[in-house]
Amino acid sequence: MVTVVQEISCVEMDPTAAKAHIPEPEFFEYTSRDAIIYALGVGAQAKTDLRYVYEMAEDFLPLPTFIVAPGLKAAGIMGWP
Repeated sequence: MVTVVQEISCVEMDPTAAKAHIPEPEFFEYTSRDAIIYALGVGAQAKTDLRYVYEMAEDFLPLPTFIVAPGLKAAGIMGWP
């Protein structure tokens, strides 16, 4: 049995400081292979979604939801490439 404990912080936030904060840029590099594996993982099929699963397709591009990948990696989701 696994017990999950979540700690909640009760520190007050300064809205002015939060608005003034400029975060460091984060960079996320990916290959066409990464985009294809993601597309297949969420159910894309060659028959209907060729542009997402075949890198030589004329209009190849990652699924629009692929943008969540950097967030998953930054959040420490285990097993993300």
